[in-house]
Amino acid sequence: MSGGAYGQFKGTGEQAMELGRAFTDDLFGDRFEDIQVFRCFKPWSEWFSDIAWDGTWVGVDKRECRVWTLLQTDSD
Repeated sequence: MSGGAYGQFKGTGEQAMELGRAFTDDLFGDRFEDIQVFRCFKPWSEWFSDIAWDGTWVGVDKRECRVWTLLQTDSD
């Protein structure tokens, strides 16, 4: 909802929640107890721009034996 460095989410709080729910539904549905998420905000690779909004999330689905990653970076 708070947006990034230069803008904010243009929708409502309800729309933001719907986006987040669609994301988790696609990844693991309602099986929250089967999921572990780890996060890091340090640029651990040269791919990152080494700025404040670098981020890595690693999700582990214990039931399905799957791992997913979400990496973000940006620069001007």
